[in-house]
Amino acid sequence: MLPAATRLAALGGLILQLAACSHVAGGAVAEKSALLPAPLATAPVAAPALRTAPSRPGLFNDPGSPAPKAPPPLATTRIKNLDYISANEIAGHLGFKGRWDEGKRELTLSSGPRKLVLTADRREVICDDVRIFLGDAVQSRAGKLYVSRTDYERCLVSLLRPDFVTVPVPRLKTIVLDPGHGGGDPGMENRPLRLQEKVLALDVALRLEKLLKAEGYTVVLTRRDDRQLAPSKDADLQRRALIANTSGADLFLSIHFNSLYPDTRVSGTEVYVFTRPGQRSDTSWGFGQADDTERDIAPVNRLDPWTSLLAHALHRETITALKTSDRGHKTKHLGVLRGLKCPGVLIESLFLSNEAEARRAATPAYRQQIAEAMAAGIRSYAATLGRNAPDLPLKQSGGSWTDHFCDLEQLTDAGLDLGKVTSFRYDFIVQFAAGRAAHADKFPAIDPAKNADHTREWPGFAPWAITEYFGRLRSGFGYLKVMEELGTPEEIANAKANIVYLMGVMGHYVGDCAQPLHTTVHHNGWVGENPNGYSKWPGIHSWIDGGLVAKAGITFAALAPRITPPPAIALAAREDGRDPMFVAVFDYLLAQNKLVEPLYQLEKAGKFSHERDEKVVPEGQAFIEGQLLTGGKMLSAIWLAAWKNAVPDTYLRTQLVKRQGGGEPTEKSKK
Repeated sequence: MLPAATRLAALGGLILQLAACSHVAGGAVAEKSALLPAPLATAPVAAPALRTAPSRPGLFNDPGSPAPKAPPPLATTRIKNLDYISANEIAGHLGFKGRWDEGKRELTLSSGPRKLVLTADRREVICDDVRIFLGDAVQSRAGKLYVSRTDYERCLVSLLRPDFVTVPVPRLKTIVLDPGHGGGDPGMENRPLRLQEKVLALDVALRLEKLLKAEGYTVVLTRRDDRQLAPSKDADLQRRALIANTSGADLFLSIHFNSLYPDTRVSGTEVYVFTRPGQRSDTSWGFGQADDTERDIAPVNRLDPWTSLLAHALHRETITALKTSDRGHKTKHLGVLRGLKCPGVLIESLFLSNEAEARRAATPAYRQQIAEAMAAGIRSYAATLGRNAPDLPLKQSGGSWTDHFCDLEQLTDAGLDLGKVTSFRYDFIVQFAAGRAAHADKFPAIDPAKNADHTREWPGFAPWAITEYFGRLRSGFGYLKVMEELGTPEEIANAKANIVYLMGVMGHYVGDCAQPLHTTVHHNGWVGENPNGYSKWPGIHSWIDGGLVAKAGITFAALAPRITPPPAIALAAREDGRDPMFVAVFDYLLAQNKLVEPLYQLEKAGKFSHERDEKVVPEGQAFIEGQLLTGGKMLSAIWLAAWKNAVPDTYLRTQLVKRQGGGEPTEKSKK
């Protein structure tokens, strides 16, 4: 049995490592579900589709910086009586790399999977392959591109680095759905097919309501039948916003269908947000159109960054799911959005004036697809809010943040001997704090504004976390062994579920430490003295964590033939009194730490293919595959050690025997 069990553990370990690199590991998801409120717990982690939670300082969701504590604003340049910011400065500020295409007069900013394409003298930009129409055109001066400060602060920064948004992160519990039109206002029509926008919008809203309620949200509809909400159009639109505000809405979505009849060729999906203050709406830029700029800030403008994030998520998910053409994320002075006190978006799902799209919209199955696409967009938005919402007590707890890494150089700087580090977490905390104080000159000053959760003082506790989860898993196996003998089917299933959860969370930690950047102060680019000129790019962490795995298409099937049985971890007592499992785990981290510089050497040689147009280089892929196999082997070795060394819970056995009416357990039942 042991060889089979050993191979099964090795296979399971590798599966979890690969899953973790796509951020869909059972343990990671289970861990988040335990920590987030119901609506967020059901939301899968969205863009970036990497293991970004928890991350390290300088990545997308820096746990040391609550949402309102973003870096200082960038310098501005006055162009055409407006404040503009250099795209080069934006790239450096956000940790993005830039690539200029002179022929297209186009600058591409990228970091891992995220990409923003700016073109000189154009309002249209491409963010993560989705079209966005800015309020002001990108400007070119002295060989550099500039983005208006309004577009950067109220739109782009929330899409690229939501942790840099200075507007507090909104909650998300109550969602108001607004089926457009109604009553005497049918909206757009396709008379040959007998389709009315008001009917289709209500049908989609009711379908979406069911999906959102199933995820734990409170959902309010502005109308549930065929009616206008006020005699005049303006009053009707204002009434819809009033319903949202009086309901305490955290998100408002107005659902519509488009038409350009008699033009039957145009098709696709577009989303609208309320025009940002000091800018023209998208329609105002048309030939012969008057400038409709408004200087006053509308109520909904106060949440512009989060509204832009919501629009982007809805737009991306809708065009992806429905395979409609991308007509862009646009702005308009819409009465239904103006007075909102929450992020609000209007979506035009498709064109009823287009024969093909109208015929699809006529079918209930396709309207269900529309609702599911919108739900996916809201889910994606919710996931980003969850990663950026400040929750300082939670972030201070090890499982949410500091248990995912250990910067070994800090231990040495504090005067600790890496060969004698204690296996007791709190003894280590005392020793490290004393060492840090005694060698303060070796540690950078901590910025209080970036340390609201009081974690910057610590080097990380990954080896202690893994060892502690080993103890929990071993105990869980001991519990399961008794339950399989004397428990009910439900009790056995519950014991197994607990074990899967423990294995998954442990797998997240072990997988993190297979990535050398989780063991070093150089986690987000090389810091300090840098005689070899290694990369300072902050995005290197997320790219190694999962970006290259996705780009190279590394799969379990390809790696499975290379799996070898894990080595046995000896748990005999040690003369130095340290826990043997802790020593094995710490040695594992030390081995990965030795690969930090080779990793940076590969990056310097261009082996990690982080530019989108670059082909995957075999040397870089081989490095990542090797680390996946290493992490899988270590994880499976810990799992096996927990199973083999699990002692059946004798107290539990005694109680279960009594429950069965057998009095004290017999010698036979003890075996």
